[in-house]
Amino acid sequence: MCEGCGHVQQLREQPQATNADFQEQYFDGEFAAQADFFTRIYEALNSRRRLNDLRAVLPTGRVLEVGVGRGGFLVALRRAGYRVEGLDVSAALCAEIGRRHGLTIHRGTLEAAAEALPGETFDLLVMCHVLEHVELPIRALRAARQLLRPGGMLYVAVPNRLAWSSRLPGWTGYQPYHAHYFSAASLRRGLEAAGFQVRSEGTVEPLTGWCNAIVGSLYARRPNVGRLAQRASTQPKRGLAWIAYNAVRLGVGAAATPLRWLQGGLGRGEELVVMAWAED
Repeated sequence: MCEGCGHVQQLREQPQATNADFQEQYFDGEFAAQADFFTRIYEALNSRRRLNDLRAVLPTGRVLEVGVGRGGFLVALRRAGYRVEGLDVSAALCAEIGRRHGLTIHRGTLEAAAEALPGETFDLLVMCHVLEHVELPIRALRAARQLLRPGGMLYVAVPNRLAWSSRLPGWTGYQPYHAHYFSAASLRRGLEAAGFQVRSEGTVEPLTGWCNAIVGSLYARRPNVGRLAQRASTQPKRGLAWIAYNAVRLGVGAAATPLRWLQGGLGRGEELVVMAWAED
């Protein structure tokens, strides 16, 4: 941990060169297919929030999303009139999302894309919960800067290491495939080192954040307590257990709305969101 800015790096046993293979173990074609009813609701809410943020500052343009997830945000951007492309390290994910939604998805890292694609091509580059997976984040940010036109915008979302819920062992930000944990200060420092000027930063506490963290913590300490959540989270995602689990998550999130707004405003929400301009 850096005592100056609060940044944390998680050390791994495998060398850096295998990072893409490590990520592909978790994000493959099966991951793309796990879009049940509730997952689609959560992802649609996130897409709408992010789209509102982007349209307020950049209502049109050519977009590259790095780390395409299940493709929902790319589809939302396309419907809003943006010209969209994707980039992901997972071959299976690229093929599945491209086939399902008729999108152009490039396979590879940001550094490889910066070498293969024409420079200063995109007006907007989106990285939602991607940078924490990357072994060398500043190098990736410099590649992103190379792909953006001067004055283009980078939208970054990462888990917030200073979130209140990060004090719980079951916080969803703690994952084996995360290499870095950012604070606002460390992310700002990295962006500036890569040639960006921060326009805005803030945090968001998602609807299900507290419930996920509490259930995860209980399961880690007392496995029997988390049995319902474990059963509900396995495939197929349907049936009474899954419905009950999500009803609890939605209910807790709605009840905690004042708390979620407060911690988001104080910079202690689970998700850290920064928009930055590519300097001329």
